[in-house]
Parts: sequence; structure tokens; C-alpha cells
Amino acid sequence: MSGAATVVPIILHHTVSDSNVPDLLYAGEVAVGVGPTYNRFWAGDGTTNRLLLSSNPSDSPIFSTSLQAYSGISPPNPAVNGFWWDEDEAQLYVWQGQTWVIAVNQPGPEGPPGPEGPIGPIGPMGGPARVDLNSSPPASPLPGDLWWNQRDGNLYVRNGNGSAQWVVANSAPAGEEGPEGPMGPEGPVGPQGNPGPQGDPGPIGPQGEPGSLGNGVTDGSDAAPGQIGEYQQIEVTTAVTMAANATVAICTLPLTAGDWEIWGSIAFTNTASMTGNTAGAVRAGINTATTLPANMYLALLTYASSSQAQVGSNFVTALAPPKRRFNLPSATNVYMLGLGVVAGNATGFLAARRAH
Repeated sequence: MSGAATVVPIILHHTVSDSNVPDLLYAGEVAVGVGPTYNRFWAGDGTTNRLLLSSNPSDSPIFSTSLQAYSGISPPNPAVNGFWWDEDEAQLYVWQGQTWVIAVNQPGPEGPPGPEGPIGPIGPMGGPARVDLNSSPPASPLPGDLWWNQRDGNLYVRNGNGSAQWVVANSAPAGEEGPEGPMGPEGPVGPQGNPGPQGDPGPIGPQGEPGSLGNGVTDGSDAAPGQIGEYQQIEVTTAVTMAANATVAICTLPLTAGDWEIWGSIAFTNTASMTGNTAGAVRAGINTATTLPANMYLALLTYASSSQAQVGSNFVTALAPPKRRFNLPSATNVYMLGLGVVAGNATGFLAARRAH
């Protein structure tokens, strides 16, 4: 096709089987006449059938292009913008110089709405509306039916506008409220709701009284830790060096909380000579601190000599301080302590048994 020509698709409403002019076509209707000699194509505008195409040279169609009718095959040597009516497919084609293009294949765009027509005549009067007097609405109502509700004293009309509702038709005031009806049966239990958030923990309660430790073992075995009779001991067999007049922890025994009886001893060997008649020349005691306890808890050794002769070195002195009892509130170290007025060394042991 050439230029800016526009092809407007049209709908083929009906055809004729010869070359006679068809009956009056409505606006937008077309007709194809296929005769033994000539072919014609008409379009209607509502008042006149307009001949658009014709193969009869004596006709005066609006368009000068040819119209050829063939069955199944396209016509040979078509002219540009020439038309071909395919009798098998009932389809109109136009030759664009290279290929045949469908000229009538789909409806055009919808036109604007026409003017509103005149109001039709009034229909016949319907039958009388049904009136129902009851405390509940009637079944299967029709539009226009009336229902007098005996419970609230109102007249209702069934509307027919698609919402299908009973609408109050009177404007009288409502009567007095009737007595309350009986309570209906209890409904089913609803599903359980989701659990709420966890609350804050409460305060810690007071500490209970300590329980008894029992009577201890009676089968000759060792008591377990924490039981009455639990026994702990430490022995130091490697001599601990002691400077003169210095308190030294010879043994250290760690104990857990509890009531303990504790005892032990040391063996002191002086490495320097001592002068006779020296009071408290060697001392030993048990304590929870690294200082010697009071004298009543000590074991004391005094070298007595009328001539105040010296005591030679390497003299072994064994001392066993009195047994002590400690009620320990928490884990604590207990010490076996020793002191010599001259330098020396010592070994020892320390033992404890849980009393309560």
C-alpha cells in the first residue's frame, strides 16, 4: 500500500449469490455479490447501498480497484490495491504489491452510545400484595409483599432493588418493650486462647533449716564427704626450713564448711646450738590464720640446764599441740604452725574429722 492510506476493518454480515443489488444494508453492513460474469462489493450506511468495488467496467464504483472472486487460490497478476474475494473462506483480501492482506477480519471499535429511547408504555397492574401477620418474617417473600411484625408493631415491605430486605413502611412510634424472654441455652466452649507472656519470677524464699547429717557410717568404711565422721589428713615428710624466731606453716589442710575436730604434731630439728634454760625454745599450734594461737593452744618445749649448757645441733623435738575444734562457715585452710628460737627444719602432719 502507498501513502498514508488507512484500512478500517469491517464485518461481513451477509453475502448474495449473484450480482443483484441486496436489500437495504444497515450502517456498517457489507455484501459481496459473486455472479457468473461480474463481482460486486456493497456497503450500507443505513439509507443507501453504496457500490464500493465492481469487476463490471460499466459500473461506477466508489473505488476504481478491481474485485476478483476465486475459490481457494489467489488471482494471477493482481493490481496494487486490488481486491480478491476467496469464495472458499468467505474472506476479502487486498493486494499490497507483495502479499495479500485480510481486508475484512475483525469488528471495528465500539461506537458511542446512541440517544436514550422514549419511555415505554406503563405495564399492566400487578396483583394485590400479600400481607402476613406474624412475629417472624414470612418465607419466600416477593418484592412488594407486606409483613406486620406482631412483636415490634411495625409494618415492613419487601424491597426489590437487589438487596432483598424488609424495610419499615410505617412511621408509627414503637410500642413499649415487652418482657425479657427466657435465657437461651449455653453456647459451646470457644477454642482456647494463646498463652499469655510469662510473668516475672517471684522473690526468693527464706532459706530452710539445714537438715541433719545423719549418724555417719557404721560398717567400718570411710564416711563420704559431707557426712559425720568425714576424715581429712595431710602429712609433710619433706623437711620445711625454719628461720630463727619465725612462725612457719608446716602443714596446710583445706577443709569445707562444717564443724571439725583438728589435731596433729610436728618434729623440729635445730640446725644451730641453743643455750640451756631457754623457755619456749620450740612451739607448735593449730590455727586458721598463719599466726600462732594463744599459749593455751600451744605445745611448748623449754630446755632446762642448771649449768645453762648449750644444746647441740640436730636435736629432734616432737610436739603435739592440743586438739582444737573449728566451726567453719565456708571453705577454709587450717595450718599446723611451728616456731624455733634457733634455725632448724620440721616435718609434721595435720588431721581433721567432721563432728557435725
